[in-house]
Amino acid sequence: MRVSDVSIMGLLAGYNKRHGVPAKQSSFHRHAKALDTRRSPEFGIAPRRAEPYRTLMTPEIDCTRCGACCFSSNPHYVQILPQDAGREISPLTVHEANGRQYLNMDIRCGHCALLTLTVDGRLACGDYDNRPEACRAFRAGSFECQMARKHRGHLAAAKMATAFTVVPEEAPGAAIITADPARQ
Repeated sequence: MRVSDVSIMGLLAGYNKRHGVPAKQSSFHRHAKALDTRRSPEFGIAPRRAEPYRTLMTPEIDCTRCGACCFSSNPHYVQILPQDAGREISPLTVHEANGRQYLNMDIRCGHCALLTLTVDGRLACGDYDNRPEACRAFRAGSFECQMARKHRGHLAAAKMATAFTVVPEEAPGAAIITADPARQ
């Protein structure tokens, strides 16, 4: 197991247990919680083992009206994991950095390169059946979803309203959202 695979909160829980510190009473707890990269939407999407426990009281969210989870300024936002080996993810939508593969992000617009906009104004993954495991693990209404909506929801809405051009594609009812005038 690599150190990057272990969350700060997991390390803290082990420390508290070994040293007899009651949970949530550690002076370091608040700071570690803020630093936990698995909780921060800007550090990328990561599958969570504790997800069922964190989504007991979730609001009803229509993913196709939001898209906040698909926006980030981080070019390494969605990592292609070993679980994705059997999926037919197009090599054109993937880049490699530091020995790992990531989905391409359109940094000019701030959205995933696979994000599409339908004619009726809904957002959808351009290759939903082959989407990476990290995207599959991202549940509507989860803690990560709510944080993405809080931090990037307004940006996603503003960018959809102002920066994107709708370019019809071959698939009926589908289009690509882009800020590139050359694609018109």
